[in-house]
Amino acid sequence: MQTIVRSLAIVTASLAVITTAQEPAQKTLVKAGVKSVADLTAAVRDSVVVIRQKSSNGRDYGLGTGFVVSGDGLIATNSHVIGIARPLVVVTRDGRHLNVRDVYATESAVDLAILRVDDTSLAPLPLGDSDGLRQGADVLAIGHPLGREHSVVKGIVSALDTIAGQSMIRLAIPIERGNSGGPLIDMRGRVQGILTLKSMEARDMGFAMPINALKPLIARPNPVPMARWLQIGRLDEGLWQPLFGAEWRQRSGRLFVQGSGAGFGGRSLCLWRLPAPQPGFELSVDVRLDDERGAAGLIFHADGNDRHYGFYPSNRR
Repeated sequence: MQTIVRSLAIVTASLAVITTAQEPAQKTLVKAGVKSVADLTAAVRDSVVVIRQKSSNGRDYGLGTGFVVSGDGLIATNSHVIGIARPLVVVTRDGRHLNVRDVYATESAVDLAILRVDDTSLAPLPLGDSDGLRQGADVLAIGHPLGREHSVVKGIVSALDTIAGQSMIRLAIPIERGNSGGPLIDMRGRVQGILTLKSMEARDMGFAMPINALKPLIARPNPVPMARWLQIGRLDEGLWQPLFGAEWRQRSGRLFVQGSGAGFGGRSLCLWRLPAPQPGFELSVDVRLDDERGAAGLIFHADGNDRHYGFYPSNRR
């Protein structure tokens, strides 16, 4: 049995030209001569949405940002904002809750995703050409940092970086939890990137995925209806019995758990339902923790109460 928390992997993505369906919106915004931060904010904020992940018991599990990229209900964000197999709630600036029909496209290698919602009344934001973005350019970011919805901050393109082989935009802009998936907008109102990473080195520095990395997903989607999305990685209830809450999933022979349980010290258990093999069997287990304050264990035998036999690694040991 393995307990693994997925980490973000970033690799080079192929680029594609902007679709013609987005050109009219781009021309309209540019012709309007929108240049000030206040005018830009007013022009784009209604196209920015709140995306909430829900846990299996209906509680909020995470919050991020998304923005409309197509008049037929396509909303772009980060793939880590939507998670895996979680219920999603999309909320507009005026408080409307939009039904998510499907996960229209995902690409974990560049941490990008597109949702399709039922509402087709939202105006799409024009997509720029991030290949032409210059160091020192003024940019605007809109998102929901630390839950403060539809916050705006202005900054500059600090540098054009390469991280793990993927081109990224380094920003002199603070990025916090809740900003992820938000649009990075130039002073002509075009989206040049998607806010993705918070810097661990400096508070006022973050990173955005270039918008050109999103365009192949728009052109070549891999849609998954929400009913099927919610079943991805679901535990086989004939084999496993989770206890004390937390979020248990399985995929490719591996078990994944996120969050704390209701047991002592935040403990959660997942029990194997079938009879144990006869004595003499061997087990090989890899355990990976994304937080050194956490722990994971494997129980070989229990007396039905508080006595367990196995091992309990913590602090990555």
